[in-house]
Amino acid sequence: MIPTQLTKGNTIGHSKDTMEDTTDSISSQTAEPSYLFKRRNTSDVSHVNNLPPQSQNVIYINEDEMENKRASNATVKELRSDETLSDYVMQFRRDQHREDGIKQTLRATDISQKSLKLACHKQSLVVAGVSTPLATELYVGDVLLRADNKALYTTHDCYDTFKCAVKHEVELQLLRVPQGVMCHVNLPEDGRIEALGAEFESDIFGIEVTKFNGSGLLVLSGQISNQLSAKFSKDEEKINLGLVEINRNPVPLDCSHEEVQNMLRNAGRELTLVFLPMDLVEVLHVAASSEK
Repeated sequence: MIPTQLTKGNTIGHSKDTMEDTTDSISSQTAEPSYLFKRRNTSDVSHVNNLPPQSQNVIYINEDEMENKRASNATVKELRSDETLSDYVMQFRRDQHREDGIKQTLRATDISQKSLKLACHKQSLVVAGVSTPLATELYVGDVLLRADNKALYTTHDCYDTFKCAVKHEVELQLLRVPQGVMCHVNLPEDGRIEALGAEFESDIFGIEVTKFNGSGLLVLSGQISNQLSAKFSKDEEKINLGLVEINRNPVPLDCSHEEVQNMLRNAGRELTLVFLPMDLVEVLHVAASSEK
């Protein structure tokens, strides 16, 4: 298991069986899998329309930043010419709050162990990494439920279903990043990322937020917990959050603190940021690394 460290008094709570959950060895079941993941505040969708003013000039992450040694996990998801970041945020949140999940139709030939990396975690099949041409359809943290109406329990089930698809297309039913927290904010005119109020000080994961400032833009956006520390309550544990997406661009799970800062600086003033609990990030990181 990846060692747990204490940073400035903040304890990172991790599940003891984190590393064990990456295996595909899940006992056969006749009933539907009992999915662990639950959405946040499913009854409250008022935040869908609570968006900051739209930036006139959206600057996306520098392509050179993304074309590094981790490019396979950092495929850029370009917006349509008529789609704004506000549009993306609204659609993401609508999809995230659909109780039965959403359906995506993919070309079977586009799906492989290279383009789609999966992890088994707590009886759920989670997207650990995605690259072209699936990058616009699937997101890190998505939970796959069914493929062509067949329940999925293991990565073998998933890849086998795609390989044996009778049609050229496969219909996936999935939950859109059920453990994700999305924030949509505008930096001040000087573009200072310090205004976000997020401290990335972990010695293990550069994407891990060890503290949120209560006066920072992320807390003030209303999407991050009212707690002033970067703790996310799940199963009575306190778990830090990790930044996994910036303006639709996946952040490599193993990138450094400096790389995260550069990505944020290059992304422009208008930012959409997606966070996942670090216990899940650890599982996804192991799965993505083992399948490279």
